[in-house]
Amino acid sequence: MRKHLNDNEKIEFKYLLELVSSSVNGTAPPIPYEGIKWQSIKMLANYCSVESLVANAVLSLDKKYVSPEVYEKFKQNLSIEMLIDGNLSYETEKILKAFDENKIKNIPLKGYFMKKEYPRSDFRSVSDVDILFDRKQADSVKKVFSKLGYTFLNEDDNQYHFEKKPMMNIEMHATLVHENEESYPLLVNQLDRSTKRDGYSYSYEMSHEDFYIYMLVHNSNHFRIGGMGARMVLDSYVFLKNHQSELDYDYLNVMKKSVLQSMKSVFVRLRSTGFQSHMLNLNLMISKNIFCSAVHSAG
Repeated sequence: MRKHLNDNEKIEFKYLLELVSSSVNGTAPPIPYEGIKWQSIKMLANYCSVESLVANAVLSLDKKYVSPEVYEKFKQNLSIEMLIDGNLSYETEKILKAFDENKIKNIPLKGYFMKKEYPRSDFRSVSDVDILFDRKQADSVKKVFSKLGYTFLNEDDNQYHFEKKPMMNIEMHATLVHENEESYPLLVNQLDRSTKRDGYSYSYEMSHEDFYIYMLVHNSNHFRIGGMGARMVLDSYVFLKNHQSELDYDYLNVMKKSVLQSMKSVFVRLRSTGFQSHMLNLNLMISKNIFCSAVHSAG
């Protein structure tokens, strides 16, 4: 994990965030700063897993700011991300259909729903798919994945891992958090508290409030153990941008006096600033191990 950025890297990171903001908010992309190196921006975008967002903004720039070679590289990046997004969506829906057919109750998590929050689904990359299920159905889950051509890799206290090369990695979660964690009471029994999704028989979704609490719990755990990447902050911004006015804040007050409260304050502030990097205290973010920590969570 990076602890510090030099002055040039801070400028590049600032411009990266402005490109991301442009794509997320549907605004004109900023003119490149003097001396910006497109290869560095491309590497940073990959490091933070925001390639599609950055490529979309760069391709919207006046071509006088972008050489034909650079333009073509970003165009290729965007095409690849769109292809990956389409394939991942197709495979995920095959899994959920198979779960319906085998009466396996489930809740897709994190990136599955966050993709729907962004202006375009390819703007939110996903390298693995996270799904909550009842551990009692583990044998049925393994049979479904075997029939779909997946390999069972391993299981740990909380997750069952499956893989289908070249790109599908599935994490089946038996719980959202461990029983000994402070946040466990906030997220227990989600399979019983969730709502059946339209068009599915056994696929459910959390309320917006519970989804937001889970997001804060997940992010705060990463923040606590080693830092969190720009995309995790961006997810929270996008979610609040879409739903802040409709959240039940009486319900969310269960977070009061919790370690989550500090994270909640950061994300609400980001929502109010529009994720515009010039309005953020970048040095504060860096000192808090946020933007230097890449992605950490792949889902």
